[in-house]
Amino acid sequence: MLILEIVGDSLRRNRRRKNYKGIFISMFILILMSIGLFYIFFLKPLNITCGIVLDKKESKNNISLKIYYKDNIKWINIPRRFYRPDSLAYNIHLKGKKIISISPSKVYAGKVLMKNKDQIEIDSSTLNLSSYVLYYQIIDGKIKKLPNSSVIVGYSSYKFIADESGKIGAVLVDIPDIDALRIGISNADFTSLNHSSIIFSSKKGLIVKTEKGEYKTKKDESLKADLKNHFISLSIYKISKTTEEKVLDLGLFSQRIYVSSSSKDPISISSLKRKNGYTPLYYGELEISIVDNNMRLINETNIEDYLRFVVPSEMLSYGGLEGYKVQAIAARTYALSDTLSGRFAKYGFNLDDTTLSQSYNSQPSNSICDKAIEETRGKILSYDKKIIDAKYFSTSCGVGAPFNEIWFNTNKDLKKNSKPYLDFKDYTNSGIKDLSNEESASKFLKDWTVKAYDSNSPYFRWKIEIDKSVLSKTINENIYSRAKNNPEFFKKKWFLNIYRKADIPKEGIGNIKDIYISKRGKSGIIMEAVIVSDTGEYKIIKESNIRNVITPKSDNFDITPLYGDKIKNASAIPSGFFIIDKQVTNNKLQGITLYGGGFGHGAGMSQYGVIGLVREGKDYEDILKIFYKNIEITDYKEIIKSNF
Repeated sequence: MLILEIVGDSLRRNRRRKNYKGIFISMFILILMSIGLFYIFFLKPLNITCGIVLDKKESKNNISLKIYYKDNIKWINIPRRFYRPDSLAYNIHLKGKKIISISPSKVYAGKVLMKNKDQIEIDSSTLNLSSYVLYYQIIDGKIKKLPNSSVIVGYSSYKFIADESGKIGAVLVDIPDIDALRIGISNADFTSLNHSSIIFSSKKGLIVKTEKGEYKTKKDESLKADLKNHFISLSIYKISKTTEEKVLDLGLFSQRIYVSSSSKDPISISSLKRKNGYTPLYYGELEISIVDNNMRLINETNIEDYLRFVVPSEMLSYGGLEGYKVQAIAARTYALSDTLSGRFAKYGFNLDDTTLSQSYNSQPSNSICDKAIEETRGKILSYDKKIIDAKYFSTSCGVGAPFNEIWFNTNKDLKKNSKPYLDFKDYTNSGIKDLSNEESASKFLKDWTVKAYDSNSPYFRWKIEIDKSVLSKTINENIYSRAKNNPEFFKKKWFLNIYRKADIPKEGIGNIKDIYISKRGKSGIIMEAVIVSDTGEYKIIKESNIRNVITPKSDNFDITPLYGDKIKNASAIPSGFFIIDKQVTNNKLQGITLYGGGFGHGAGMSQYGVIGLVREGKDYEDILKIFYKNIEITDYKEIIKSNF
């Protein structure tokens, strides 16, 4: 009995100790929570930079703002004595819930003239971007994040919000009503964007806007802009059939100059006269500026007027009205895709006038072309409700290549085609499924009797012969610079079949012993080639790199095409669809012959293929759906609206 009592007392004492311990722990947690709440409500600092106002409520003593900042939304009560005038955004410093300071963010607006990763230029102001700048759209009081490409050069539907240091920390974006494009204009032979002298004229005169005022020329006068000591020198000349007389010096200018026509007539630029005798014409406005001590020229014009000088420059007239319609829709799509990508934003334009974008103003327009553009006005190609990258080229080899067999950077890119509308296509009646092995590629590309949509092109099949001495000289002259610009695609054999990054000497890789294609795509396009020299084995990746490295200087380089005369002094191997036949004597390489097909990159629309399909009686919608897989033809403004 005594033992039981002792045990009972012990248990009771333990329970009391446990209860005390539990109470102590509970009190400790309560104290910590109280301290935490006290810190949050009274001590915790919070700095809100470029906080965007989503909503506002007022009471007798306070203004309550619903603020969005860096993926957070917070209602902030501001005593009326702290409140500043209404603003789109604020920079706010809090300690707990207490306002330490609040200041309205400075907001900038204007037409975007240039954009890079550090700066945006609007009208006459240059805005510096913070490292954390974010892009937003407000829809029904809700924030939607956007990519930085949503700021489009040439448009003013943006509000740039500055932080306390003056750098832009947030950008509010409205859906731009895209109807005009800015095109960078090259010199007469399309080799540079820099100009030393530009001569403008129009039938009924020009309007010239400068930092010093506006000037109007007469119908028989021209405007001349010259680069002079880092300034633009403007002069007015009176021109007749036999004479050119200076009428007036307008002076030197450092700011942008804008030139437009006094009438609906286009502006002629005689200083850009092409080799074919055509003097290009430009609608819209021409902007002259100084960039890096060079004179630059940009044409800002309506998208449909832009097409008037792209479509005839890109599509042969043999396709007639229907062929021009196909090219008009593809070119309109490509122009908008390039514009939305911001590829040329750092230069201050949306596209250039060369084949880097689309050939612009190398040929005059014509009435059939204008009709095709008007009858397809606003139409573009879309896939999954997005504007496609409407790539096109001159001539296929009989098949079309998937996008990721040409444009890839990693093995991940090769595994999945990011642009499924640019996929493998067979343009023959042969039922071709795969040309990735040398035997099938060789059989196909050596066959000059194959018929396809574009076998009417002289470049459908071609042959190039290169002897050993020219090949060795060519590779050693070209490989260093190409590898320097694309180092990740040049490898050297290290051990067994393991290749590591190649360190290519300036003088090249030595005597060439062998060359062969080591990998092809499903379309037969070359993807990897190996060059064996007396300094090792080198692997070159991507068809553009391979072609560049083995393309001889033009004076050593002829092409034998399927039709017509031999093409003398060619400038490039026409495509990446070729096989290499080697001439070998006593186990030594004596030369190579390339048997190839097509002209251009090979993905998307073949322009000669369009002509062939038009001759078969196909209309423009059918033709576009042959070259671009599972696309829709729709109005571009609706697509742009749905993607913002």
